[in-house]
Amino acid sequence: MNIYITGNRVQDLGGFQENLLQGSIKKQIVSTLKKHKKEDPTTLITTLSLGIEQWAAEAAIQCKIPFHVYIPCKGFETKWIKYSQLHYKKLLKLSEKIIKISDAPWSIQGMKLKDERIIKDVDIIYTFANQYLPINTLARKAKKEKINLLEKIPAEQDDYFIII
Repeated sequence: MNIYITGNRVQDLGGFQENLLQGSIKKQIVSTLKKHKKEDPTTLITTLSLGIEQWAAEAAIQCKIPFHVYIPCKGFETKWIKYSQLHYKKLLKLSEKIIKISDAPWSIQGMKLKDERIIKDVDIIYTFANQYLPINTLARKAKKEKINLLEKIPAEQDDYFIII
């Protein structure tokens, strides 16, 4: 089973220093991956975007679940701070497979291609959002195209998440 876990970027979740919300989300990601690992062979799909997608890759490593990285464009990580770029490269090396969506530089069209490929390749998408931040574009598109693809990860505190 191919799983994609997405949501807000780290900047939208309190910044680069871990906080209660981030800790709660990370626990839920680990719990969700462990549940799927028990039921089916599982692979995580990720772009390694800052925030929830990188946390999902870290959780996959912790749970000994392979992950595939979908790189949407050339230089995807180059606008990030140095530490984040190094962490991205470290996670890339630990991935089972790297899929380059486009060799072109960042563009809205490139991001759309990435979304389409992920929606096509995954069996289920988990998305996080809180009451102040909407679900991301890919999750909205997946909900429209594949109604049963989205599932809510249960929250320890319901006010952190909205039901999709």
